[in-house]
Amino acid sequence: GALIAEADAAIIEKGHTPFRQAALIVLRAASGLIHRYGAKAAELQQMAANEVSRSNYARIVSACQWIAEQPPRDFFEAIQLLCLVHEIILNEQNSGSLSLGRFDHYLAPYYESDKAAGKIDLEGLTSLVEAFFKKMASVPRAFQNLTVGGYDSVDGYCCNDLTRIALRTSRKLRKDQPLLTLRWHPSMPADLWEDILDLITTGIGFPALFNDEICIQAKTRRGISTQDAEQYAMVGCVEVSVGGREYAHTEGLRVSWLKVLELMLNHGSCLVSGEKYTLDEARELASIPDFDAFYAWYKRELQHFTHTAIQAANIL
Repeated sequence: GALIAEADAAIIEKGHTPFRQAALIVLRAASGLIHRYGAKAAELQQMAANEVSRSNYARIVSACQWIAEQPPRDFFEAIQLLCLVHEIILNEQNSGSLSLGRFDHYLAPYYESDKAAGKIDLEGLTSLVEAFFKKMASVPRAFQNLTVGGYDSVDGYCCNDLTRIALRTSRKLRKDQPLLTLRWHPSMPADLWEDILDLITTGIGFPALFNDEICIQAKTRRGISTQDAEQYAMVGCVEVSVGGREYAHTEGLRVSWLKVLELMLNHGSCLVSGEKYTLDEARELASIPDFDAFYAWYKRELQHFTHTAIQAANIL
């Protein structure tokens, strides 16, 4: 609701632009989808076979009625919103590898608040995290990565009940989704190694271990602020990305260097599909005097198609 109000205000104050209008359309659609999800849960609640199922559906109904327009008030509403927003994002993309970020970092305040109020205990938290992992395991076109641990200069090293439960849940369920990454730093509590090694010895390949000292340096060398670099998480398999700051979607763009050569030799025509592509400079092979001239032409065409591909990535 607050984001919709912000988009409305921007249009009123600064006028329509394609981005502002698109943002408003997406936000209203997201709110509507969450309301419909809640309505479906209400239908299922009436058909539920037992009181436990009816209670679970009622909880979803209540959560969706609130989070469709308001910020989450507790851990259950936060993780429900995470599920739904993630699904909305995946529906808009060509790939499911857009990932879940620092799971134990941004959800910890909701859990700590609920724990202090006596609304949730370790068993209840474990149940919800397991349900979330099962939900992510069922997402088609997946490769979504969930990152735990990690150091930042504001909060120190992130190690809490969510960190440990994520590691234990991955070990218990042995699903290939979500992929699980742990950010290591010298300040990591030594006793966390027990849960890390228990998971590694299953042989399922999790958690991937990333060195904060190296990864944060790598991001700052690229001009990213230390504050942003400290919030990095994994995308897909191993792409280090700052959530909300960059579109580190490596699989979103591939340029075939050999295809460029094929198009050059066939006046821009693809020999497989017959589709015609625009070359930077269409030339007859007979007009090229030597290999150096040919190679210079190839490099210009490679640059031309790379630029075209980057424009497409920027649109996404």
